[in-house]
Amino acid sequence: FRKLYVDCPRTCSNCISTLAPVEAPAVSTPVPSSSCSDRQGSWQIERKTIPWCLWAKKKGPGEISERCTFRKLYVDCPRTCSNCISTLAPVEAPAVSTPVPSSSCSDRQGSWQIERKTIPWCLWAKKKGPGEISERCTFRKLYVD
Repeated sequence: FRKLYVDCPRTCSNCISTLAPVEAPAVSTPVPSSSCSDRQGSWQIERKTIPWCLWAKKKGPGEISERCTFRKLYVDCPRTCSNCISTLAPVEAPAVSTPVPSSSCSDRQGSWQIERKTIPWCLWAKKKGPGEISERCTFRKLYVD
C-alpha cells in the first residue's frame, strides 16, 4: 500500500526538499559579570550574626538554593546563590540549513484506478479545499502500480 501523497506530492505537501545553508544572525549569550561577588564577613539575620554566604554553601550544592531562599540571601550572596547579573555579548551563530522546495516536485497527471474507481486523484484531493487536503491525502491508499 501507499498513500495518495506518494503520487500527489505537490498537492499533499510531500515534496522532497534539499537543504540550503543560510547564515544565521548573531545571537547574544549571557556572560557572567566579573563584578559579581558575595558579601564578606558576618552580618545579622534574625538575631544571628554569622558569615551567611559560607553558611549557604556549608551543606553542599544540593542545599544552596533552598538555603538562599530560606534566608533571602540572593542580594548579599549573588555568586553563591547563582544570582549574578549577566551581561549579553554577541556571539556569531553557525550557519544553519533551511529546507528549499524541490523544483522537480510534481503531481501524477491524469486518472488512475484506486479501489475500482478511476479518476484524477490529485484533483480529487484538492476538490474540497485546503482544509481537507491532508485528510484526503492520507485517506486514500494506493496499490503500487
